Amino acid sequence: MNATDQLWLDSYGFVYSADGKWLLKGANVEGAYWIPEGVEEIEPEALIGCKIGTLHIPWTAHVHEYDQLVFSKDAEQNEEMMPAVYFWTKNYAN
Repeated sequence: MNATDQLWLDSYGFVYSADGKWLLKGANVEGAYWIPEGVEEIEPEALIGCKIGTLHIPWTAHVHEYDQLVFSKDAEQNEEMMPAVYFWTKNYAN
């Protein structure tokens, strides 16, 4: 199996594990971005440097607090880069 068989790239440029359970690398999104339902983990440095307008995190993800999201290694800059974040507690469709 080659490396491309192990990754899934969405239309925004976000990179996920082949099974869709890990967000490995984010991308810049001017508007809102919904992490797909079924994602369980976000790689600790996946969002560093990403500029996202609004981030929706599904109920399936084991991320429930702002301090679990890292957009910069610098704490002050991280706060400035933090988008509006919505933590969903049920399916997006509901």
